[in-house]
Amino acid sequence: MSYIQYKVIKNKTYAYEMTSHWDKEKKQSRSISKYLGPVDSKTKEITKFVKKVSENEKFIADFGDGYFLHEFIKNTEIFPILSTIFKQVPGLFPLIIYRLSMQSPMYNCESWFEGNIISYLFKDVNISSQRISDILAFIGQESVQRDFFTQYNNHLGGSDRAVIIDATSLP
Repeated sequence: MSYIQYKVIKNKTYAYEMTSHWDKEKKQSRSISKYLGPVDSKTKEITKFVKKVSENEKFIADFGDGYFLHEFIKNTEIFPILSTIFKQVPGLFPLIIYRLSMQSPMYNCESWFEGNIISYLFKDVNISSQRISDILAFIGQESVQRDFFTQYNNHLGGSDRAVIIDATSLP
């Protein structure tokens, strides 16, 4: 025999279907309850309970350091100067963010990139070891460096106010 039982929990009413059955081991009557759903307070109708199917995670990405550095660099005064180089070599920006956030060899950059939000911001960038070598070879060209420092020097206000230090010996 079944009946509907209403329970009030924290001022909200819920409906349960109660079914009685005889427990042969304990030799007594037992109830089995089945949750039907919440009861609408105005219409007194039971809202059908539908169990939500949980979705599998598609991707877990590290959001903090990559996104913060991405936004920080975009808002610096040097970004417009660097953006001309970024257009020529789109992989340079993720490499800069990697170097600033991780003190690890560059060959680890690809695995970092795959698990970081930067991979969503730079979808078409290839950060394999070979591409990293190509990017570093490009920015190591004297013509690229001269062009950058000319733009940077002009941005600072000319050679009277600027001091540029060669720090290529730094990591």
